[in-house]
Amino acid sequence: MLSGCEHLRAYDWQDGWVVEGIGALRSAVSIPSQLEERLLDPCAELYIHHNHPDGGAFSRNDLVLALDLMSRARGKLYAHGHDGSTYSVMFANRRYTDLLYRFLADRIREVLSDAIKAGQLSRAVAHAHFAHAVCLVFDQAGIMHYEFVLSQGRLDGWLEHADCFDEAIQVAVRAIGR
Repeated sequence: MLSGCEHLRAYDWQDGWVVEGIGALRSAVSIPSQLEERLLDPCAELYIHHNHPDGGAFSRNDLVLALDLMSRARGKLYAHGHDGSTYSVMFANRRYTDLLYRFLADRIREVLSDAIKAGQLSRAVAHAHFAHAVCLVFDQAGIMHYEFVLSQGRLDGWLEHADCFDEAIQVAVRAIGR
């Protein structure tokens, strides 16, 4: 379904339970209440697939869902971009995911803003790869297990500016002391 809006499909591997959510926005989808309930079930093994029309990595809201301290289910959150990029994160019980995301995003934003001002990076490229950089920090700091495959176009943009993104990632990892 390439509607230009986010949508999701979640299923429990063990009993065949399925729920779908349709979004009305390009960058958000509401989480069905049945899925919220299932995330609290320690016997559930959930796989949640959703799309990202812009091809970007996980948003703050995505990670809050996947890393919720109250969640007891096992499983993975997947996102597929309309450009062919794919991303996944294992569920984990973490404290302060929302605050940590905001803190790390601010550290990355500071470094990327400096690179933009210096003419080393365009705003469009920084925006396109921002969420991926935050996810890499979460992964490198041991907060989550993150896997990804970037589309060729997205990979080309990342590699062309790898120095800027690497510096931002290292600054953010050091900022949380890991």
